[in-house]
Amino acid sequence: METATVDQRSGPRVGPTDPPTDANLASTRLCNCDHPAIVARARELTAGVDGDDAKAERIFTYVRDTFPFRPGEYALPASAILEQGHGMCVTKTVLMSALMRAAGLPTRYRWVPLDRRRFVGFFPWWAVKVSLLLSPTVWFHTHCEVFVDGRWATADGLLDRPLYEGLLAGGLLTREVAPTIEWGLTADVLQGLIAEDKGWLDNPDEMFEEAQRADIKSRALMYGVFFPLIGRYHDRVRRLAPRS
Repeated sequence: METATVDQRSGPRVGPTDPPTDANLASTRLCNCDHPAIVARARELTAGVDGDDAKAERIFTYVRDTFPFRPGEYALPASAILEQGHGMCVTKTVLMSALMRAAGLPTRYRWVPLDRRRFVGFFPWWAVKVSLLLSPTVWFHTHCEVFVDGRWATADGLLDRPLYEGLLAGGLLTREVAPTIEWGLTADVLQGLIAEDKGWLDNPDEMFEEAQRADIKSRALMYGVFFPLIGRYHDRVRRLAPRS
C-alpha cells in the first residue's frame, strides 16, 4: 500500500518505504516516550546491546512476553501500561512504540482490520458470537513498526509466548493464521485473519481515544464481565503450552 492518504483524526498515513521523520520519534499523549519510567526501562533493556536491530529485538521480546495479552482499556499512556503489567494490541503497541522511541528507534503504527468471524479459538466462541451481534464483522488491530537498518520492521507483540504455544497445542490457533511470533515478522502476527490493509500512522492517539469513548455505553458489561471472562479463558489456554 504505497499511496499516502489522510485520516483527519490521526494524521497522514505513509507508505512502507518512506523514511522516518521527527514524528516517528515524538512523544505524544499516549506514546509518552519522554516519561522518566519509560526512558529508564529503555536504557535498562538496551544497556550493552550493540546495533539497532538487536536493541529493537530486545524491546520487542520484553513487551511481547512480559506483558501478557489481556483485554482492557484502550487509551492508556505507555507509562501506565508499564505499571499495569499487561495489555492488548493497542496498549502493547503503544508501550512498544514508546520504549523504541526512548531508545532512539523511530516507530509507526500499522492499522489492519481482522475478520472476527475466524476468531473462535483465539477467543471463546461465546465472545465472538456476542461481539458479532453488537458490532461489525471486523476488529481493528494495530501493531508497531520500527525503522532499523534502513527498513521498517514489523514488531507485533500481541501474543505472549505461553498464550501462543497454548493456542497451538490446544488446536485453537493454526500456523496458517499465525505462522510465528518471533522477531523478524514480515506481516501482522495474525496475518491469516487480515481483511484489509489500512496503512500506517505516525500518531493514532485520537483514534484510540475515540474508540475508548465509543465503548462507554457498554463499559460495565465489557470491563466488568466480558474482559475478565476472556482473561480467565486465556489463562487456561496458557496452561496448555508445552513445558520447557
